[in-house]
Amino acid sequence: MVTAGNKVCGVYGDPHLELPDGTLANHQGSGEFSLLSLPSLGAEVHYYGCGVTEKEGSGVKPGTFVGALAVKIGDKVIEIVGNELSVVGGDRYSFDYENDKVFGPIEVSASSTTITIEREAMPIEDLYKAKYADQQKIAAGELLYRWTITTPKGFELHSHAVPVKGAEGGWVLDIMLAYPEDKAGNANGLCVDTCEARGGDDCGSASSCFHVNSSATYGIAPIFSEATLAKMATTCPHTQLDVACAPQNLAAGATCIKLGVPIKDANLACVHLSAMSDTSHFDACVLDYCEVQGDASAEKVNEDWYKEHNPPDDVKCKVVADPHFTSFDAYKFSFAGDGAYELLKKEKNGKSDPCEIEIQTLECAVPCPGYGCGQSYVYAVGIKAPGGNTDHELIFSADSCTIDGAACDTQKDKNIGKDGVKLVAYTPIDGVSYPNLGKFGRNGEHGWYVVAGGFGVNVTMTLPTEPSQAGPIMMNVITASPPMCTSTATGLCKTEADTKDKLLQSYAADYLERSTNARHDAKKAAKGQQQLDATGTADDIPALATYPTLDTAVTLHGLKAFSCPA
Repeated sequence: MVTAGNKVCGVYGDPHLELPDGTLANHQGSGEFSLLSLPSLGAEVHYYGCGVTEKEGSGVKPGTFVGALAVKIGDKVIEIVGNELSVVGGDRYSFDYENDKVFGPIEVSASSTTITIEREAMPIEDLYKAKYADQQKIAAGELLYRWTITTPKGFELHSHAVPVKGAEGGWVLDIMLAYPEDKAGNANGLCVDTCEARGGDDCGSASSCFHVNSSATYGIAPIFSEATLAKMATTCPHTQLDVACAPQNLAAGATCIKLGVPIKDANLACVHLSAMSDTSHFDACVLDYCEVQGDASAEKVNEDWYKEHNPPDDVKCKVVADPHFTSFDAYKFSFAGDGAYELLKKEKNGKSDPCEIEIQTLECAVPCPGYGCGQSYVYAVGIKAPGGNTDHELIFSADSCTIDGAACDTQKDKNIGKDGVKLVAYTPIDGVSYPNLGKFGRNGEHGWYVVAGGFGVNVTMTLPTEPSQAGPIMMNVITASPPMCTSTATGLCKTEADTKDKLLQSYAADYLERSTNARHDAKKAAKGQQQLDATGTADDIPALATYPTLDTAVTLHGLKAFSCPA
């Protein structure tokens, strides 16, 4: 998992590199190049650059794109070409871009470690560059997917591929590499070395600045298999292996030239991004503009096209403590329930609406008399998560976790899920609350991340506020997703005006009325004072009076096995 203690390198486009120190570099290499070598982790990553055809008479040399990756960990080599991943000498996995899905995790034994491979849904903001085909999928409500390769010692690679007409291989890879800072010793490769392309023979002294060949002329041996090198030579027919260094990066954009789109038009269309300190946003806009305008079958650039370069943030729903709710629409309320409730239910509806998940909670009333009398708390959480082949049921209560009725693996900080459902157990860190549980929540003693169906869910267990204080163990839930995934959802998390949940519609209307009254009364109140209404202050969190419990027939099987403590 990427943390503040990691170094991160991003590679995208034709190709641009965002180095671990935040600086940007370009490398227009054709053929095989060393992207990153980590001797302390026994890991090495190479990329294969595919060219584009020079437009006749333009007088401008074309650029290149990342068409394939090779990852060597221990004695195993994993290759990624487009959406296809293969373990050299072993299994091969391929997914259609238009009908993609989650997969894994699977484990591959290497000489020095264990490699975990999975295919997972991803948010568009995790891309270094959102390509036109990706933007079309997002606009249509579809999900994007990527390959993820990890090892127990902290190596992490993400690779997302998108079909691009301007690339001779047909694909462009968007890559992220992460590794612990304390494993960065003796690291080398384009992610580390200074190799800014200057053309000719002036390309720096590091071996990674030069192409990799079978003779290891510049000190680095190839890790791509002979079969894949032969395939790339066929699928990238215009690639000519560099004899010295990569050619200079083209500010004009080779794709624009190839597709016959005036570069001045692209620059003008993207001028709103030209002043940003990170030039990759401007570069991405120019390239995408040319791909759209150069495709006769594509809808031309309009206002929506610009919006697609700025994807919306995820919306979140939060349930903490006894319990206090913050819905997707930022309504805050408490609800003292007793029984099983639908926190969130989202069903998929065809290819254009693939998001899907169900989250149920078991609320228990605090016994009276005693501390907390009259309140309630979440005792257990159930999640029905879609996998690549079938649905899976995850149940959490106190420090226990089950998946499809079997106890979860107890290993921390690795994916212990199945069939593409990501499940990561972790120990919350004191003083660090991510995601933030708010004023009513604490970090917790145990935590689990679940990623499935376009949703990310964080479940934690907390003890009473004070160690000596009497009171129950409480479960907390935070779920996040792109807004497109929540538009037709129902449950306690959903309170928008168009919700199908009539009870929450009524509550939302009441909440808005109280908020309006509060703003009106504030004008007449003393400075620093604000009355919500005659019964409370603006800091009061209103209580939802009632909400229907789930029928036993639709309650998740594992959740029905629990009963509230006496």
